Amino acid sequence: MDDNNVTGKRSVYILSNRVNDIKRLMGIMVYNNKLTQALSLTAGANYQQQVNHYYQEVKDLLGGDFGSTSTSLQKEISLPIPTPYSTI
Repeated sequence: MDDNNVTGKRSVYILSNRVNDIKRLMGIMVYNNKLTQALSLTAGANYQQQVNHYYQEVKDLLGGDFGSTSTSLQKEISLPIPTPYSTI
């Protein structure tokens, strides 16, 4: 059995959502101490961590049964793709 056989209409264009999933953790710690009348001590620490995940979600196949993950086949919807079935 050949698993590469696909039936149905391939979408030339799809609508997708571009997702920026950002998780950020920040913390600040400050220490103040008055040592004498004229002398004080201040110390601080700062921590930052960020994890980014960028991906796309398919919103609509625009009438097709499946989409393509190939960048050569999927273009921006504002740029028309000539197909071998086009007539001039």
